[in-house]
Amino acid sequence: MTETKKLVRSSGIIFTGTIIGSFFSYLFNMLAGRLLGPEKYGEFTALLSMMMILSVASVAIMTVTMKYSSELVAKKYFKALHKLYDIFSRYTAIFAISLIAITLAFVKPIGAFFSISDIVPICITLLYFFFVFLLVVNRGILQGGQKFFDSTANITLEMFLKLLIGIALIKIGLGLSGAMLGMIIATGIVYFLSLFPLKKLLETNDDNKSEPFLFNKKEIVAFSVPVLICSALLMIELYLDIVVVKHYFDAETAGLYAAISTTAKIILFATSPIVSVMFPMISAKRTMGNKYYKLFFASTFATIAGALIILGVYTFAPSTILRVLYGTEFISLYSFLPKVGFFILLYSLVNLMANYYLAVKSYIFLYFFTFTLGLQLILIGFNHGSLNSVVEILIATTGLLVILLFGFYLISRIGQIKAFLRGEYNKPIAAGIDN
Repeated sequence: MTETKKLVRSSGIIFTGTIIGSFFSYLFNMLAGRLLGPEKYGEFTALLSMMMILSVASVAIMTVTMKYSSELVAKKYFKALHKLYDIFSRYTAIFAISLIAITLAFVKPIGAFFSISDIVPICITLLYFFFVFLLVVNRGILQGGQKFFDSTANITLEMFLKLLIGIALIKIGLGLSGAMLGMIIATGIVYFLSLFPLKKLLETNDDNKSEPFLFNKKEIVAFSVPVLICSALLMIELYLDIVVVKHYFDAETAGLYAAISTTAKIILFATSPIVSVMFPMISAKRTMGNKYYKLFFASTFATIAGALIILGVYTFAPSTILRVLYGTEFISLYSFLPKVGFFILLYSLVNLMANYYLAVKSYIFLYFFTFTLGLQLILIGFNHGSLNSVVEILIATTGLLVILLFGFYLISRIGQIKAFLRGEYNKPIAAGIDN
């Protein structure tokens, strides 16, 4: 199989798995909303937001394990790969247990911040991190070993089991605790299932038995830091709206807004496969010294086009969309769906640009991101008198970030843009040069 065919096939696997997994995830959210009602659903999405924000380190861990395992597999250093697995599994387990212990000490303040009186669902949610951090190590090594089908199937199965087990536990009367417990059980199951393809990869014959391999810890840390910061910023930006609304507004409003925000995020999940395909393709082109800004422009156009189609549906039929997905209980704030959808469209562009800059190893964008997120927090802190004010601040600050990220790209690549307009984009360049 040629590299091009392999790339297309692998991208197709990831795209299909993402779509199916996103469908199960949204079905879980919609059914949970219907069964829990607006108030409890607001608590549910607040806990999910807290879960995602606290798990940002897992994204960095997965990216790092994927990078270094891919290098080891390419060189056929499978003994070193096994060592990498042992090291990362051990340290991530220690980190996960420490995170759980520390956060459990603040469970009551967390409950007070989110206006959740029952601390049991919060405690259950925190236990989720043990399996999550171990699971991302397994998935990172599987993807680094180009076992795309195994890793994608594992993710899709996790979404399906969360739906199946979580909804079953809600229906038997466990409510919010059941929803969170279902997520833990599902994650635990897929963690143990991921060990089977992982074991097969790790037991591959080592063709370089006599070649010693030493891990460059400084290099690993240097690569991990910007990835971790970027992951944290993206996660906070994505889930900040739900956290803020749950903190500053009443329980019913928070639940109604959570349904709107979750529905709006369909824009992100529909366009994120474009980013997943763009990242490795740009990395490969950069390594080979080929130009990649035509690919970047195509990815940007596809992201905007896909997002606008969904946003158009939200604009013309917001109440119908919410009624179909969540029921009549959730439609009173339907007019916010187009606005929140536009915020997610802007976020999708931020996500694309952030991944682009990581792919070309240019980290200046983190300063722009930190500035606008800080500005967002300050403005919301001083002006949260109405839901409309919060949403408008989210749109304005995220829009500013999009302008800064694209503006920096255009200013730093005037020469390449002129070459593109002249049709001179196929000539190779020196490897490693940003273009």
